[in-house]
Amino acid sequence: MELSTPVTPLNPDFKNRSTGLVVFGIFLLVISLLSFLMAAFIPLAMIMTRYADIPGAVQVDLVTVIPGVIVYALIGILFAVLGSGSILARRWARALILVLSWLWVACGVFSLLSISFVLAGAYEDQNLPPGTLNILLAVFLIFYCLLFLVIPLCFIFFYRSPHVKATCEFRDSKERWTDRCPLPVIALLCVMVMWTFGLFALAFSNWVFPLFGIILSGLQGMMVVVPLIILSFFIIHGVYRLRPWAWWAALFFLSFWFASFSLTFYFNDFMTYYEAMGYSEVMLQHLEKSADTMQPFFTFVMPLYAIFPIVFLLFIRKYFYRGVPSNTGNTSSGFMQPGD
Repeated sequence: MELSTPVTPLNPDFKNRSTGLVVFGIFLLVISLLSFLMAAFIPLAMIMTRYADIPGAVQVDLVTVIPGVIVYALIGILFAVLGSGSILARRWARALILVLSWLWVACGVFSLLSISFVLAGAYEDQNLPPGTLNILLAVFLIFYCLLFLVIPLCFIFFYRSPHVKATCEFRDSKERWTDRCPLPVIALLCVMVMWTFGLFALAFSNWVFPLFGIILSGLQGMMVVVPLIILSFFIIHGVYRLRPWAWWAALFFLSFWFASFSLTFYFNDFMTYYEAMGYSEVMLQHLEKSADTMQPFFTFVMPLYAIFPIVFLLFIRKYFYRGVPSNTGNTSSGFMQPGD
């Protein structure tokens, strides 16, 4: 009796969403291109303001724009990889796009209040014509909601579909690393990776780090930040392996960050923070107004934001109990569960 290789059925029992995967993948590639353009535009704009003698332009230090360039470049690379993965109907691409879209929405919602608060304070003493501030805020809110709510929600509604999931599994039959980790845990992994990159970025701001009321900088800041970066890599690995200690470490990191940040800006003002970053006198004068506006927000409102990630950590605690095997499969629950 001859052994034959299994034949993939020609008419799978789901709606083929390959066309949608290509369309959304192309859209992700467009976002990637825009991110690379922004990465190139930031240093170009700095050069123009420095040598074009534009009236009223603020001379920006090179060190202050390097993190922005790196961030936009990394975003461009990320969206290029995800867009290509979507076009090829890869399982890992669908999982990451779905998780990152939820984080995209969460960041948009949580930062909307803070940005509106800062903008309103920054323009209140600008002697603008009556109604101009309201118009500016309305335009900003429309653009912000489109970028941080509408676009990621479109990704969520598409990629959470069971037909999209089945299409990716049909076309990509190989098990991927995202299949061995629940989607909510992948979300925590993404947050931890972003946290780690944020710690790396402190190298471009004189290693300034808020530590429970003290603003560390220079060698002192580096001696605190570098061990945190190393520890973050261990926690990321532990979270992926669903180790109980990694969950507790992530909870500690979260509590440590919010408590340290809030206490530091309760006892210090933002100008002290900016001065420690090594900003020039011109930049400090330009940032003085925004610093006064941000002070009460980061001192009293930001600690309230810690409630939501703590609730999320409690929600995913069930994946980290001792004895749960790491190969749990790409399970979804709650807000990440495929739609009907």
